[in-house]
Amino acid sequence: MHTTNFKTRPAPKTRLSFRSPMPDFPLCLPVFHMTSHVSSNPDGIPMLRHIPLEGAYNFRDIGGYETADGRRVRWHRIYRAGQIDKLTDADVETLARRRILTVVDLREKVEYDHAPDRLPAGATIVRCSGGKTDPMENWTHMLAGATSGVPFMKAFYSDIQGLAARFKPFFQTLLDLPDDHALLLHCMAGKDRTGIGIALLMIALGVRRETIVEDYLLTNQYGLRSLNEDVRMKPLGLSEPVMRDLLAAKEEYLQAFFSTLEEHHGSDMQFLAQAIGLSPEKISRLREKFTE
Repeated sequence: MHTTNFKTRPAPKTRLSFRSPMPDFPLCLPVFHMTSHVSSNPDGIPMLRHIPLEGAYNFRDIGGYETADGRRVRWHRIYRAGQIDKLTDADVETLARRRILTVVDLREKVEYDHAPDRLPAGATIVRCSGGKTDPMENWTHMLAGATSGVPFMKAFYSDIQGLAARFKPFFQTLLDLPDDHALLLHCMAGKDRTGIGIALLMIALGVRRETIVEDYLLTNQYGLRSLNEDVRMKPLGLSEPVMRDLLAAKEEYLQAFFSTLEEHHGSDMQFLAQAIGLSPEKISRLREKFTE
């Protein structure tokens, strides 16, 4: 087993109206290479937005989206999903056929310890967590007695202080991705942390903002239907309206994210350059690899 460490430094703290559920000190943990390699050719595999799996939800291919310069995101290269700990053997074979052999896991350590990924043999895992905080504990304290989850969610999406350390390794993994591999980005629900990561990637690829929002909102069709579907959510004691707000992908959440990027960096592309370190040369490489 080969291990590569990503070293990050804590990002400076910013003052919010209340504590955001995104931890202050993002950390990328080792990359693990499992033993044997599975190769598969995606030619002939249907170009589906949603990949139906027995043991996972919100599993989607981001291919096919048009960019501002008339290109399209390549199919079968980048996927997004919720957690994948309950994949069946047939599901794992589906991932292998689609060459999904590089996985970026955005969950916290307590989350992936509780629900470790099931992957094809030969898969590489890059774990980019926020550090040490259990998101569930934050949610319990911040939402106790709340009648709406919207302010909480907008604060989450407005907290960009840890994004650089969390997503720099994601973009480096994309730049280094072998041509015969596809990449999966996932968290617990495949909505918030994954939604932010995919939005940043689509910005880098030149996808229009309205298209980014449309893709984000597909979680309402393919994501968790109830927080009770995840056993860790049951003891939180949240009201039904709050749970609905946490489950939903709402345009105002993602717009809060875009507004914060613009407020602090001038534009989303400036954020990618200043915070993520994506030079024009790296942007060009990403577009060459993942659009056509």
